[in-house]
Amino acid sequence: MIGSLFELINFSIFASLLIYMIKKYLMPQLREALVKKFRDQARLIKEHDLLAVDQKNIEERIECQEVEAMTLFKKINKWRNVVAQQKKQQELEQTANREQAHTQARKKLDAYMLNHAYDQLVPLVAQQLNHDMKKQFQDAAKGHAYLTKVLTEL
Repeated sequence: MIGSLFELINFSIFASLLIYMIKKYLMPQLREALVKKFRDQARLIKEHDLLAVDQKNIEERIECQEVEAMTLFKKINKWRNVVAQQKKQQELEQTANREQAHTQARKKLDAYMLNHAYDQLVPLVAQQLNHDMKKQFQDAAKGHAYLTKVLTEL
């Protein structure tokens, strides 16, 4: 029994010494590790929240940029359509101008050819008429018949 009592006392001393050592050396390290872990966890939570806010802001900016891009795309398409219409209108105007210039050139060419033919034929016709008139009017009866014929045709 005394042996058991000493064993119990030895066990109590050993347990007390063990508890003392744990409190003195191990507890501050554990406490410090836990505090560090909680600080790190709090820091990570704070960083996570900041990153979530940043992500939300970035997503909002992306949405705004997508809306702006769509607006610009619509404006570009509208501009392309306007440019295409203007180009088509210019081509039509150019075609009309070419046709008008061609018509005017043709008229001028016709007028020139007529004037040129007139300039070349008038002297020949005048000479021929002069010759015919001299021939016709040599005889008075033929002259009178010729004048009558010309006056009736007019």
